[in-house]
Amino acid sequence: MKKTEEEISKKDLLRLTKISYGQLYRWKRQKLIPDVWFVKKSTLSGQETFFPKEKILERINAILEMKETHSFDEMSDLFSPDVQKQTYQLENIIAEATLSIKHVGAFMQYTERTSCSFFELLCIYISSKDEFAKYFSEEKNLETFYRSVVNWQKQVKNTLLELYMGDADGQIIYILASVDNQIFFDNNMQMIERISLDEYAKSLQLYLKD
Repeated sequence: MKKTEEEISKKDLLRLTKISYGQLYRWKRQKLIPDVWFVKKSTLSGQETFFPKEKILERINAILEMKETHSFDEMSDLFSPDVQKQTYQLENIIAEATLSIKHVGAFMQYTERTSCSFFELLCIYISSKDEFAKYFSEEKNLETFYRSVVNWQKQVKNTLLELYMGDADGQIIYILASVDNQIFFDNNMQMIERISLDEYAKSLQLYLKD
């Protein structure tokens, strides 16, 4: 089952960050803060809005640091990249995005393409990370994953997603879910990894903007 995140109330968030109610909701309208982070819950005093504490504090700190040097549109692109609009030539960005040559070659072989969307690039970027290498070391796992990525690409609209990896009798299963969805594994499958695509999207964007 999905691990419960620590939350912070809107009242405490405004007090801690010293921003106004108007700023908070203006940034929401400008797509700098995801709608799904605004969670209304019933309390003893009525309804109150809560946020995932670590994520919202990190995002607000980033906005405050960047607002003097970046436009709102630039920050929106950085925080919520268009996962389908732009395409990338893989051979041109292997080095700058620190991609695994083996993984890029596998993606090109399975898709018969030399270019990809941001979402596809993000998945290659994640699978190229040393900390996840053991989940993609076998060719059959890479093929299964990239074929899933191509199918997911048709449906995703942003990077507010989590990639779950489960072990079912020695076979790795890949599941993609929205951040506000709960995932339950049956007794025959054990969750072995959970990855926030949004976190890795931010670091990938920095490589691409340099």
